[in-house]
Amino acid sequence: SGMVTESLAQPAVRTALVPSTAATVRMRERRVGGAMTDSVAGIVLAAGAARRLRPISDIVPKPLCPVGNETLLERAIRRVGSACEGVAVNVDHHAAAIRDAVGEQAWISHAREEALGTAGAVAALRDWIGSRAVAVVNADTYCPGDMETLLAGWDGTSVRLWAPGGGAFGPTIPVVGCLLPNEALQGLEARPSGLYAVVWRAWHQMGRLEVVPFVGVAVDCGTPRRLLEANLIAVGEAPGSVKVGAGAAVRGRVEASAIGAGAQVDGSVVESVIFPGAVVHAN
Repeated sequence: SGMVTESLAQPAVRTALVPSTAATVRMRERRVGGAMTDSVAGIVLAAGAARRLRPISDIVPKPLCPVGNETLLERAIRRVGSACEGVAVNVDHHAAAIRDAVGEQAWISHAREEALGTAGAVAALRDWIGSRAVAVVNADTYCPGDMETLLAGWDGTSVRLWAPGGGAFGPTIPVVGCLLPNEALQGLEARPSGLYAVVWRAWHQMGRLEVVPFVGVAVDCGTPRRLLEANLIAVGEAPGSVKVGAGAAVRGRVEASAIGAGAQVDGSVVESVIFPGAVVHAN
C-alpha cells in the first residue's frame, strides 16, 4: 500500500534484476546539493497485494489502475525518472502483468519469497543501487508533478521525507517520497522490516532526518473510493473535465469522467472511471 504513513512496505527477495535499455539511455549525472557528484537512483514500490482495493485488484494490479487514462505506475516512473539516474520497480503480486507494462522503462526487481517491508525492498536492490543515494516512492500514490522540491538543496548527508504540509516526524506522518543517502542503506537486509523502524527513526534520533513540505495533490489510491477521487481530480484538469481514450465509445453523455481506451458504454457516464477495454451494457 501507499508510502503514506510509512506503508512504503513492499516485498522483494531473491531479486531478479532485469536491465532496461531505455533506462540506461536515460541515465545522467545528477548533482546533489549543487556540490556533490553522487547520483540518485529511483525506486518505485509496486509489489503490494492491494487487498483494500478488492475486487478491482483481483482483476487489475493496483499499479496498473488508471488515473486520468494513465496508469499509476506510468505516472510514478515518469516522476521518478525525470529526477533520478535510472529507475527500478519492485514487483510481486501480478508480477508478469506489471513486468509487461514496465517493458523497457525500468529495471525490475521480482520478489520470490516472503513479503518484506520497505527496508527489505530497498536492501534487495543494493547491487543495482551501488554507491548511489536513493529516492523512493510508491506506485499507488497519485502525485502529479516532479520531484524537484524533494531534491532541491539536499546535501546527500541526511534522510529527507517529503510530507504533505510538512509537520513533525512520527509514526503516523504521511509521506509521499523519501531520499536516503547511501550511508543509510548500509546494514539493511532483505528481511521483513520497514524504513520507519530501521532507518527513519534512527536517523531522526541522530538529528540527521529532515521533513520537507510537499505542496500539491497527493492521493493514496488504496481503496476504490480513493482511486475514484484521484481520477476526478485528474479529469478536472482536462478540457470539459472529461478524458476519453482512443477507440472508446459512449452512447450517452459524459460528465467529469475518465473513459479508457477501447471501452464501450451503452449509456451516460457521470463522475466515473471506465477501465480500458471495459464493456458496460444498458440496464
